[in-house]
Amino acid sequence: MFKTVMKNLSQVDVMTLVRMSFFEMIFISLSQFILSESFYLLMALVGFDHIDKTNFLTFIKNPLSIALLLIYFFILAFLIHLEFFILYRIIEDKTFSLRVSVQDVKKYLFRIWHSFQGINLLCFMAYLLLTIPVLQFGLKSVITEKLYIPDFIIGELLKNPSSKLFILLLVMVIFYLNIRFVFVLPLLSIHSMTVLEAIKVSWNKTKKKSFYYTGTLGFLGLLTFITLTLLIIFFFFVDTIFNPSGSHYLFQFFLMVLIWESVFFVTIFFKITIAIFLKNQLKRNATPRKNVTVKRSRLITLMIFVTVLFTIKAFDSLAVIQPPRQKMIIAHRGYTNGGVENSIESLQAAAKAKSDFVEVDLLMTKDKELVVCHDNHLKRLAGLDKTISEMTLKEVEKTTIKQGKFKSKIVSFSTFYKEAKKLKMPLFIELKPKENQVEEYVNVFLKAYQQLSIEANNRVMSLDLESVKRIEEKAPQIVTGYIIPFQFGFLGNEKVDFYVIEDFSYRSHIASQIKLQKKQLFVWTINDMNRMQNYLQKPIDGLITDYPSQVPEALKELKRHDSYLDQLMRLLSNSY
Repeated sequence: MFKTVMKNLSQVDVMTLVRMSFFEMIFISLSQFILSESFYLLMALVGFDHIDKTNFLTFIKNPLSIALLLIYFFILAFLIHLEFFILYRIIEDKTFSLRVSVQDVKKYLFRIWHSFQGINLLCFMAYLLLTIPVLQFGLKSVITEKLYIPDFIIGELLKNPSSKLFILLLVMVIFYLNIRFVFVLPLLSIHSMTVLEAIKVSWNKTKKKSFYYTGTLGFLGLLTFITLTLLIIFFFFVDTIFNPSGSHYLFQFFLMVLIWESVFFVTIFFKITIAIFLKNQLKRNATPRKNVTVKRSRLITLMIFVTVLFTIKAFDSLAVIQPPRQKMIIAHRGYTNGGVENSIESLQAAAKAKSDFVEVDLLMTKDKELVVCHDNHLKRLAGLDKTISEMTLKEVEKTTIKQGKFKSKIVSFSTFYKEAKKLKMPLFIELKPKENQVEEYVNVFLKAYQQLSIEANNRVMSLDLESVKRIEEKAPQIVTGYIIPFQFGFLGNEKVDFYVIEDFSYRSHIASQIKLQKKQLFVWTINDMNRMQNYLQKPIDGLITDYPSQVPEALKELKRHDSYLDQLMRLLSNSY
């Protein structure tokens, strides 16, 4: 295995590396533009300005939507195929040029149609979805490398002990399938075959060598990580020697460009190495490519172009970074380091952690009372096969809930709010009505709101837009918000005071749109220190997190380390 890796590493020459890097830089921008504009055109043609949970079913029930979505998927498949087709052409031919004839274009388009027509397109989409959990392993496209399963889905599943085992087994199965399908992209790029044919060939090719391919690709991944780590350490050493005071901003900027460019080159280098390894496995008796002499002037010209592109990218990235500022900290279901979620103890712990708000969930009991709990079904927290909506308030209040080392009782909204008021802790109150009880639920909530004389600094929000609309109609003085778990395109024109958007769906254009509407924006659920630091420099108003005490620490760390190089490291951590 070691000899194989070394042999493949030695086959990557400087010209191949620079040409592929230049192509990838152009391709990233071009593909992002094509895919985003195609998507907005698709939505315009079907009369949508955005897609979220409220209109998703309407969207997919429209035959025109399905037809246009298939065209969009075909464009996506075409771009991914083009990326690897060019990659293998550059690897196999040093003299390969992007200048092509009309006949070449026709031939390539026919090949694309042959590969992805009919059921093959759906198979390719399924293949792409299958690769999302393990994108950092093997050959990956720049188009899909930043896709991931939203944290709120994984986070909720991991809170259930029985789900943890299921997720572990699922990841193992997906990882195994990815090894068996590792040759799909190379086969589609090198040979003119359909997706189904590529899947079958890859499955047969890896039948008895799964461990070998896993070990080799894992070793290449480890080499990539070690190389990047050593490279970053070296550049920090250079900065320490030549700029010990950290005051030479021009030096820091150009060093930042150099680091970014070097990291990109290393990433491309190992991508080419993996591509060569897979190609060699498919073409055991392939003749080595001719050693063509390349003019040094051409190499230098390409290097200059790549450096200029990275300089522009660096300016662009730094321009959108705001100075780190304190954002509002919303403790997600209280602070679970001090008690069970949504319990009095977690509320008190959030107050001790100096949270600005506590987010709580309200469910309605059988006798039309509101209690503070996230799950209607009590299996996860109480180990009971019962639902709150089928129990009375007295029955619910007797229920013991457990989480980690903590125990507590479910309490009524009245009890919880009175404790929050005593602690001077305002709430983000999430309404969770059942689908057929929205009107009744809203009336019960508004009655409780008046009886408890809830202060104006508390906020009300919901995933259910209809509930928010009813609150706005009946009590416009209440500060209301709409929770968005996923969002494609621009926001709608909802009559709310703030939005709560999931980390996965946050985009700069959405933040700009909300600011133009003079509304507030909160992001959930941010539990990773790097993500906290990222959002502390974004135009948002607050973070919803399970770890409220970590946000001030993240801010202090940002202010202590705020040089160009520090900013670059944070950009890189969110890019690779």
